[in-house]
Amino acid sequence: METIKELIVESAGKYGSKTALQMKVEGNWVRYSYREVLVNAVALGRILRQFGVGKGDRVAIFSENCPEWGIAYFSIINIGAIAVPIDCRLTKDIVLNISQFSGIKVIFSSPKLVEQMGLKDLSRELNSAVIVLDMLKIRENFDQIQITDFPLQSSQLSETEVKVSPSDLASIIFTSGTTGAPKGVMLSHYNFISNVLAVRQVLAIFPSDNLLSVLPLHHVFAFIADFLCPLSFGTTITSAESLQSHVLLETMKETKTTIMAGIPMLFEIFSDGIRDKFGEFPFPLRWLIELLKTINWHSRQIGINLGKIFFHQAHKAFGGNIRFFVSGGAKLNTKDAKFMKKLGFTILEGYGLTETSPVITFNALRENKIGSAGKPIPGVEVKINDPNEQGIGEIVTRGPNVMQGFYKNEAATKEVLKDGWFYTGDLGYLDKDNFLYITGRLKDVIITKSGKNVYPDEVEASYRKITGIKELCVFGYQNAEGDEEVFAAVIPDEQHFTGSDQETIRETIKRRLARRSLLLPSYKRIRDFIIWEGEFPKTSTRKIKKFEVKQKAKPIIDRMLPPPPVRKE
Repeated sequence: METIKELIVESAGKYGSKTALQMKVEGNWVRYSYREVLVNAVALGRILRQFGVGKGDRVAIFSENCPEWGIAYFSIINIGAIAVPIDCRLTKDIVLNISQFSGIKVIFSSPKLVEQMGLKDLSRELNSAVIVLDMLKIRENFDQIQITDFPLQSSQLSETEVKVSPSDLASIIFTSGTTGAPKGVMLSHYNFISNVLAVRQVLAIFPSDNLLSVLPLHHVFAFIADFLCPLSFGTTITSAESLQSHVLLETMKETKTTIMAGIPMLFEIFSDGIRDKFGEFPFPLRWLIELLKTINWHSRQIGINLGKIFFHQAHKAFGGNIRFFVSGGAKLNTKDAKFMKKLGFTILEGYGLTETSPVITFNALRENKIGSAGKPIPGVEVKINDPNEQGIGEIVTRGPNVMQGFYKNEAATKEVLKDGWFYTGDLGYLDKDNFLYITGRLKDVIITKSGKNVYPDEVEASYRKITGIKELCVFGYQNAEGDEEVFAAVIPDEQHFTGSDQETIRETIKRRLARRSLLLPSYKRIRDFIIWEGEFPKTSTRKIKKFEVKQKAKPIIDRMLPPPPVRKE
């Protein structure tokens, strides 16, 4: 298996009538078997061909998670085209920018987004078609077309056969792009498949498993963890109808969920929720945890998960069948991981980037060091470039999972790809057992609590030219919980505010920043700011020294913000 096309064909042949993708919609289950996923993808590929889509052409998927998202993806790669997954929370202008830049021929979207975003007008502006992903329906040119109107037998699949090579591009995934030229990561079929094959060697998943998908599939972590990997194992994937906690828990019970991947914020919510229900446990939690620690309750030697026995109420809340959770997208809070482990839950943390398809390192079930990002997965090399006396340096990696480059951006590609090695811009070290620990970032990229990457230069460009602001510097502020937030230092335009006091200046700038924030996704909005006295420190080429600004701003912000709430132990 070297291509995504081969993956779905093999899985359809092996698992046939077994449910592959499902979702509960308004009380009713919509399900597709493995064979139905393939057959419907081939049928949908015929429609794409009617719109002139051929090998190498770009097709966008701009939709919320649903089984049809997966069918749409397979329909694209089945005819040799390139999928461009787009975050459904982006604004119409950003979607237009990405679509124009990548030359989109067709956009798959949902009925909700078509209405909210005015995609009918957008399709005219792009001179591209919009195909609406609806449950059991595909509407082309806004006229209903049933997927089942195109039934294909296995013998007919060859009619749409297009040769796809491992080196062919499968996806272009945009990591930024609100202003200027977007940065699109080019990932080939084998970039993804090599990652799937490597993860399969360190992670035990079975056809009997049921995975609950809560992460957006446009994100490469979710694409591997919630889509390609489980499909290669014959697992049933359930797309969450809602991210409300009570809906998730009810879905876990109904589907007997055994695996779920999430971002650190999700596991913080889980651990805090369990802490809030201490009174429901039959014994004082703190005393019981200490007792279990004393008798080595979670060791492999005894082969029994005593945490699951003593804290059965907590496990019952999650359906009672969870084997393990997977965490990615940002650094997992060690405190939450340790707490969940004490209750008998296993969280496996990994590390990777969009540019590496994405997994670089991962903690296996039998070798799970909490606090680490795990060991390099098979076939992937990791080394620390220019380490300091503590062994900390930039993390660089190479392997078959490393991207082909940035789309139409050779200069940016050369900055990170050197002699076959990918320079991550992240800082870390390897311990004696080859486990990777992430200690920070060499670059200025801000990684929010939800795992989103925020690029300061991009945010600055969005807030630039606001009346009354002379200069603005955006940076990441690490709060008391260890999470990064988007902050800024602002130099007011003195001429604009002639005669105004400091309170008036700050309140005026605050209102104007808030108005501009409405144009941006929530994770890119400036949370708060400080007024900067004097000039920003700059290089000889007049670039702001963000690190110096960040260092000076931190104690000011610390005093400005209220103290964090005390968390229950």
